Amino acid sequence: MNRVVATLVLGGLLAACSGSSGSSSSSTGSTGSSGSTAGTTTGTSGTTGSTGSSTLNGSQAFTVTSSVASAGLSQCGTCGLLTDGGFDSMGVILADQNVTSLVCTPQDAGPSGLINVVNIQFASANYVSCANGNLTSNLPALLAPGSSFAILNENVTDEDICGNIPTAHTEPLAILTYAACPSGSSSCNTVYWAESGSVTLDALSASSVSGHFDVFLGDGNVDAGELTGTFAAPVCH
Repeated sequence: MNRVVATLVLGGLLAACSGSSGSSSSSTGSTGSSGSTAGTTTGTSGTTGSTGSSTLNGSQAFTVTSSVASAGLSQCGTCGLLTDGGFDSMGVILADQNVTSLVCTPQDAGPSGLINVVNIQFASANYVSCANGNLTSNLPALLAPGSSFAILNENVTDEDICGNIPTAHTEPLAILTYAACPSGSSSCNTVYWAESGSVTLDALSASSVSGHFDVFLGDGNVDAGELTGTFAAPVCH
């Protein structure tokens, strides 16, 4: 199988928010059928709070044992947490090991062994404008529960919502990447990213976020099928 692989830093924020500013290409993705594998979990309490509960369904699904969110996963430069304490972007991590300690303070070395990770980031229209250098935008800023965020296929291996956004883009957007983090390594290899689909925000507060998604994965060459799921995660700051 021909896969495009990128490296992301696993420690700290678990993902680098320093994507290049090159132009993006869009893709409608394929409509391949979803696999039968499903994962589900109910998190347990820890020193940094509940690990949340999430589900994955599709041929690339794994059993989720940890769900955690942070606006820091999606912030870049002056774009991020609003002065009123609200959020204009959010990042959510779903993993098959407990990675809360890699995202939230206090941070430590985290779990050992191969870690499978789904990284979801979504942002309001104002954030998108800000990421494109328009710091005086009056577009809607707050993330609003009930909103749906169309997948932006940046068609690059270092997808994030800090770069690769077309300058004319003024709509709320989301990205989703699927990565594997080798044992004993502090970096993750991006195997696939969402080429089409959407992420929907169901609820958001200062302490938790929940939603669902339906995307089609690929790497620009390989169709990796449909991945659907739900997320419910604590928000750390």
